[in-house]
Amino acid sequence: MLIGKKSSDLGILESLVPTWELLLSQVWRTGREQEFELTVRTPTGDRIFDSRIVPEPGSDGAMQFVLTIARDVTEQRHAEAERSDLYRQLLEQQNRVLELMGRLAPNGQRTLERTAPASAHQLTDRERQILRLVAAGRTNREIGAQIGLTAGTIKNQVARILSKLNVTDRTQAAVRAVELGLVEPT
Repeated sequence: MLIGKKSSDLGILESLVPTWELLLSQVWRTGREQEFELTVRTPTGDRIFDSRIVPEPGSDGAMQFVLTIARDVTEQRHAEAERSDLYRQLLEQQNRVLELMGRLAPNGQRTLERTAPASAHQLTDRERQILRLVAAGRTNREIGAQIGLTAGTIKNQVARILSKLNVTDRTQAAVRAVELGLVEPT
């Protein structure tokens, strides 16, 4: 329990303290909970915490205190970063293979299914839903909150969608979604 401690006493990285204190004051002032990911220095190294700051009113309805609940997501973030790096490497290798095969194809003949347009039937209903939200500019966290999954799960789903659509980023996926008729052009 950290009652009466200053933010600077908690081990929060110095660069994050102003943001942390701003969120605490917003929750205190507005009575609305906030989420924040913060990094804390520990004797075993920096740890990443997914934190939720929750207002706690007294019996009279006035703010009595602010409760912070934090979950250590360090290993999860490291695994996500590693998966992302491996996926990026895989895409780079795939692109090199496709480039080499393109050079080998007679008369510049288009090769592999990457050159064929992806079709909507390659995607599951859930993937189509996520793709529509990606095309709408939602973040992984926002998509996860809307459909009840974690941001990490959404990140994995988006990677799978990018692979199925043979694109390398969210913008290309949004364009492909419009081409497939899954999203109305704006």
